[in-house]
Amino acid sequence: MGLLGATSHAIVYHAYTLTLVPADFKVLYGHSTTLSGRPWNGHAGEAIVIEEWSYKASSPRRLATVHTGAHGTWSIRVSPRKQTTYQALWGTLHASA
Repeated sequence: MGLLGATSHAIVYHAYTLTLVPADFKVLYGHSTTLSGRPWNGHAGEAIVIEEWSYKASSPRRLATVHTGAHGTWSIRVSPRKQTTYQALWGTLHASA
């Protein structure tokens, strides 16, 4: 039996993840840090959009588009302003925490 008692194929859920790991959790004003990560498939050449959300901004802005390297990882150097958060987006369905 499947969902709601109907006969169907088994439901399979694949955990699609995209990581974003900062090199530092606190950065002094005027300094920079590196953000890096990896999509779940680990393929080279995947386009990853990096967005930043600055303090008091009403929406995020697109900072850059990076591509995964030979081992499926990506990185970017950033110089955050006051209380800036970052998010990585892969395609239309996958976003980092």
